[in-house]
Order: sequence, then C-alpha cells, then structure tokens
Amino acid sequence: MNQDTTPKLTTADAALLKAAATGEGLIELTPALLDDISRSLDERQRQLDEDYPKLVAACPYETRLAVACWVVKSIVDHARDGGTYRYLIYERLGFGPDAYAPMQMSGALTISNEFDLSEPAAPPSALRSLVARQAEDAGLWFDAVTAGEAYLQQELRKLHAAVEGEEIGRPSP
Repeated sequence: MNQDTTPKLTTADAALLKAAATGEGLIELTPALLDDISRSLDERQRQLDEDYPKLVAACPYETRLAVACWVVKSIVDHARDGGTYRYLIYERLGFGPDAYAPMQMSGALTISNEFDLSEPAAPPSALRSLVARQAEDAGLWFDAVTAGEAYLQQELRKLHAAVEGEEIGRPSP
C-alpha cells in the first residue's frame, strides 16, 4: 500500500496546475502530452483501486459503517438540496482540493450530476410513449356500457394524467 498520499505530478500535471493556478503559461496539447496525461490518469486509477480497499479494510467495522452512513446521508442531502460537484466534496464532505481528482475518479462527479431529488422524476420516455399510443387507441376509448368499463376508463385517464404530469403539479412534457 502506498504510504505517501501526495499525488505524483508528471511534467504535464505541473504545467497544467501552474496554468490553472496562475493563469500563466502556455499549454500546447501535443500527442505526447496527451499520452503523458493519459498514463498519469491510468496510474492514479490503478493506485486508487489498489490502495483504497486496503485502507478501508484496515478500519474497524464500526468506523466503516459510520463513514458509509455519513457519506450516503451527505449524498442524499446533496441530491435533495442541490449544489455543484465542488460543493459536494469541499463543503458537504469536508475535503480539500487534493480530493478533487480521486473523488472524480471514484464516481463522485457522476453522482453529483445524476441526482436531483428537488423535482419529482419524470416518467421514462417509454412510459410516455405508451400513454401517447394508448390515447390514440380507439379500442380503449369506446363508449362504456358497463360500470366495469366506465371504471377502467376512469382509472386509465387518471394514470395518463399522472404520467403526463397533470396530477402532480407540473406541465406535460
């Protein structure tokens, strides 16, 4: 397990960091530089995949459980309340800039971009498509003769309205 937690910077890393931090420096993206960056990212991912499970396994069960629960709660809070990826890792999780890349490589950016519990989830497009086809199906919208037929059509209309967003207070897609 790697005991040194300081990221190993390649020449490309150093040049990019200097340009980002100071606004100075010209970065020419050559095939060689892109290869260097790619190798560096691959090495960092390999190191994360190798070191993190060992670090987690070395923690007592109670610590792992507490950390996992805290992280899940922080992610749900982020999904409910919103915020940027940086807000998630710096404010909610309390990490510094050194955590940006490892957290991104571990999937935190994907999580940050995917979750938004502030709005009800839209029905999947396949469901909306089915509702649209059913709306045009004359076999479903005949003049009801029996109470069962009338009830079925009434409930089908409610289902369609819910899928179209009418019953949950948002406009139809």
